[in-house]
Amino acid sequence: MIGNKFEKGFTFVELMISAAAFSVVFSAAIAVLVMSIKYQRYNLVHNELINEANYAMEFMARALRMAQAGTGLSQNGITCPNGFVYNVSPNNQVTFTTYDGACRQIYWDTDSNSSTYNQIVAKGLLAGLVPLTSDNFQVMSFRLDTSGDDIGTGDGLQPKITIYLDLKAKNLPDKPEIKLQTTVSQRNLDM
Repeated sequence: MIGNKFEKGFTFVELMISAAAFSVVFSAAIAVLVMSIKYQRYNLVHNELINEANYAMEFMARALRMAQAGTGLSQNGITCPNGFVYNVSPNNQVTFTTYDGACRQIYWDTDSNSSTYNQIVAKGLLAGLVPLTSDNFQVMSFRLDTSGDDIGTGDGLQPKITIYLDLKAKNLPDKPEIKLQTTVSQRNLDM
């Protein structure tokens, strides 16, 4: 029967309504996907930031924990403190003598002409300058505070140093940031 008015099918209005509903659902799904990718990228950078900050803090804490009172020895362009475990300069550069008598420095490189600009650097190792942070992150602040470090003065305090580090990601619009603080005391008792 041709021309039966009771044929089954969809009208144009029904097709337009279903297409509009599908496009709303599809747009919402795409928006959720885009946001999840954005948050995933943020979380990956944040995890990398946490790993890098932990590495830098652990490296510094381990080296400073093993420090001993210096003898004034000069080595590799570094003069170790004489009679102090930790010598912190006004620009937050710590100089110390390692357990095996070598002179070391840890500092925030703020020299814009340096290859390690805006990184935390350890100096005096076999490789010379060793960056403890990478170029992917910006050091916002780095501060060192000491107490109980007067060897032989009878202050009765164990030498200790507090490290404050603030790192921020460079390559994201929502730049994750982490602030860490740790206090390290010299392993050998101050007797």
